[in-house]
Amino acid sequence: MMSILQYINLHKSNDARRDMAIRALDQGAGELEKSVTGAPVSIVLKFFFMPVVWIAYICSLAPLMSYLFFCRVMGRQSPKVEWLPLEVLERLLAFWGRFPMVAALKIREAEFFVTERIVHPSLEIGVHTGDHSFALHRNRHITYGLEYLPDLALQLPKGDKEKVFDFFVSADASNQPFRDSSLATVLSVHSVDDMQRPASDIVKEVARTLCPGGRFCFSLFSEGWRRANGILEAVCRFLPDSWGKKLRDLWSFGFYNLMSEREWRELAAQHHLLAESITPFVCGWTFWLFALPFRFEGVLWNLCDLRKIWLLPAWLRRRLAIGVAQAMRNEDTRQSPVNKAKRAMNYYIVLSKPGECSVLRQEADPVPAEARYVILRCVQCGCTPLVPLPGAGAGYRCPGCEAMFTLHNGVMLAHARAGTGSVARPLAGPILEEVKI
Repeated sequence: MMSILQYINLHKSNDARRDMAIRALDQGAGELEKSVTGAPVSIVLKFFFMPVVWIAYICSLAPLMSYLFFCRVMGRQSPKVEWLPLEVLERLLAFWGRFPMVAALKIREAEFFVTERIVHPSLEIGVHTGDHSFALHRNRHITYGLEYLPDLALQLPKGDKEKVFDFFVSADASNQPFRDSSLATVLSVHSVDDMQRPASDIVKEVARTLCPGGRFCFSLFSEGWRRANGILEAVCRFLPDSWGKKLRDLWSFGFYNLMSEREWRELAAQHHLLAESITPFVCGWTFWLFALPFRFEGVLWNLCDLRKIWLLPAWLRRRLAIGVAQAMRNEDTRQSPVNKAKRAMNYYIVLSKPGECSVLRQEADPVPAEARYVILRCVQCGCTPLVPLPGAGAGYRCPGCEAMFTLHNGVMLAHARAGTGSVARPLAGPILEEVKI
């Protein structure tokens, strides 16, 4: 019988997602729309592990709810969110409200993104199925939406999400299909800390694609996440070392590139970017009280495939999400800059490329459809621009290495293929490198 960690590595890790993407691409266009990300839930997880985590989750909510009532954030009246437009709040709750702690974090960080000015050409990295992007940017334009997994990317051009993105791409964030100095704004919501590639790979690639004056705005967990497990460390003291190590591995699994503010500034300077701002958020008491139930929600959702927190009625999940988000913001406001830097669990970071560019388009002036392919680049040989294939919406061809990047349901598959050659052939799959993404 496989252990929990073995199950995670086989079915839920980023390595597993990479292998699934390779298989999906190798199966051809006819199979791409079939979901390959689902993994069977083992009997042990379903009948033993999940109830234990569920009970621990409910217990972890008790001190958090006590704190909310003590601070008068939750009472007879529903807490209010004054820093977000009501329509944005409702869309976030409609998508994330099944998990109140996750929803609270999304509501708290949305303040940074909805006030960010988007200049075109623009890109969002790690859009998943586009629902969160739609919630944040319903009334704005983003030129390109990038998602690594092709089966998730194929869900992007559906319904109202097409009103947010002009062009959809399935590609590796560390090998983007855009030419040098071609993007004005790059956004990423908690995707950099979900990649097993070093953050330097992502920042280096964004620095290449950003034009002078361009900005890279992203949120992620900070190194403070490692300090959010004070209760866990206390428990580990009473356990054998081997058990303690496994428990710590379970706690930290799925979070990568957890760095300090100093490390982020050094990394930006290394790639000739300016760290305009690094804003810590989720500090103080909310930092400690929020981390444990948030982690349990992640386990129930990602590991146990639980689709919502049942036994908590919808009105309570809503109040919890808004109340925790309000408490986070109140605590962030009370903390001094020094304490926020030391005790924050998240960062909102803005990096910019020095210089000015005269060809940037304002948000109300999106990139015309016929001009979007001009900045596309071959991810195999670096040749640019790509040549449109005959037929509307067929795809693009590299004039250098003759690689073809086809479009399926409006999504461009821009993964580097295995091998090289001058013979034009459809994209087979990502390069099978011994690297982690």
